[in-house]
Amino acid sequence: MSEHQRRVKTTETSFRIIKVVRDNGGAGTSEIARTVGLSTGAVHKHLQTLLSLGYLIHQDGGYYLSIRFLSLGIQARERLPLQPASSVVRDLADTTGYPSSFIVREHREGVYAFRATPGTDHNTDVTEGDIAPLHATAGGKTILAFLSQRRRDETLDSVSLDSYTDKTITDREELEQELR
Repeated sequence: MSEHQRRVKTTETSFRIIKVVRDNGGAGTSEIARTVGLSTGAVHKHLQTLLSLGYLIHQDGGYYLSIRFLSLGIQARERLPLQPASSVVRDLADTTGYPSSFIVREHREGVYAFRATPGTDHNTDVTEGDIAPLHATAGGKTILAFLSQRRRDETLDSVSLDSYTDKTITDREELEQELR
């Protein structure tokens, strides 16, 4: 049985809707329907289910993520050994004057598990829980560098090395050289 055959389309649709609401900082039924490519009636059913479960709130004509997601994220992060990493990340941010992050590898991607910003106004669009391609961040490249060659090959074979900035390495051989 292929991976696609084991997937539940309704669950995928609900999570696509949740992501639209998250990415837009809230959204109305029509906007969500256009974005996910479904009828407003189908989207409305998903929204009502997510509302009844307490994962969305309806306010000022739009749908927003409920704070209930916070408990899920906190519980997921508690399985990580963040105590030693958090003090190092804070020290790095304070020393450099720039935001610093601790990234973990999940599903061949990097996830920002902890972030520290110094008392300066260096703002970034990155927040805890955001996903980052491993090849395009310093933390992600560090993770790749310390994976076994077999795991690194599996990871890099399954992703495209897209460019995110003008400094992103998109050539596999050049990336492998930097990881060495």
